Amino acid sequence: MVNTFGLGVVTVILSLIVGSLAGLAFAWFEFNGKNALWTISLIDFMVPYKATVTPAYSLINGLGWINTWAALIILSIAHGTVIFLLKQFSPKFLET
Repeated sequence: MVNTFGLGVVTVILSLIVGSLAGLAFAWFEFNGKNALWTISLIDFMVPYKATVTPAYSLINGLGWINTWAALIILSIAHGTVIFLLKQFSPKFLET
């Protein structure tokens, strides 16, 4: 239970930090490649999880992170759904 709670807390906090910064950047700023990155972010939550398991395992194995918390945390902090939702609730997006 301690591992699950600790992993959940760390993942949620880091997801909120990364997702809110990315969402605000997409809502407030104009920068080169914004549309391409936004498209990649949207595609991220349209692709089924099962289609990404093997490439994710290959990445984690290559980094030597098998059986570590880092592997679980890194794969879940920058998810397209979080970025999308936080962009939609940005104050600047709501003004337009």
